[in-house]
Amino acid sequence: MVTDRKEKIILGIVGKRASGKNIISNFLINDFAFCEIVFSDSIREILKILAIPPSRENLSWFITKMRKRFGEELLAQMAISKIEKMTNKVVICNGLRRKAEIVILKRTFKQNFLLLNLNCDDRARFLRIKKREASQKESKDKLNPTLIEFLKDEQSIETEKEIDEIQKMADYTIMNNGNFDDLKREVTNFVKKRINKK
Repeated sequence: MVTDRKEKIILGIVGKRASGKNIISNFLINDFAFCEIVFSDSIREILKILAIPPSRENLSWFITKMRKRFGEELLAQMAISKIEKMTNKVVICNGLRRKAEIVILKRTFKQNFLLLNLNCDDRARFLRIKKREASQKESKDKLNPTLIEFLKDEQSIETEKEIDEIQKMADYTIMNNGNFDDLKREVTNFVKKRINKK
């Protein structure tokens, strides 16, 4: 049975690269039985059909072209279509990148849409990506050797340009500079305060 739109709670997660978005999402899925939609997955599916590697550069270029042709709300509209077919009461929207996406989600789900901002120090994010890249056979991030170059490169990525503005629109912010246990406590507290009461 599909849950009515008015009964669903939509949790948007926003944060810069390596801020811990996937870690939080996986924790919420495993411990609270939430489900997830990753905004870029629809584009990954298209690239797979076209036999194009889903690198960060290819995803960014393709999404940018699609948005210019079909509008900034494109990925949000695709996500809403999937959400309305889901049976879960709480749906995570991971990978929000545009203010227009927040606007359409708020307009569609009204007070049942919550935006969670995940903050993390730039140096901690940089070190996490270096560690992640060292442990993977295929590099997903083109990582420059210094923190300054990393931040400069990040500012040039089209899909990352509105993240700062979106973070200011958040209903709740969690700092993720500590360990996983600290993060779990913060997330659990957020769920009790802002989701279980709805």
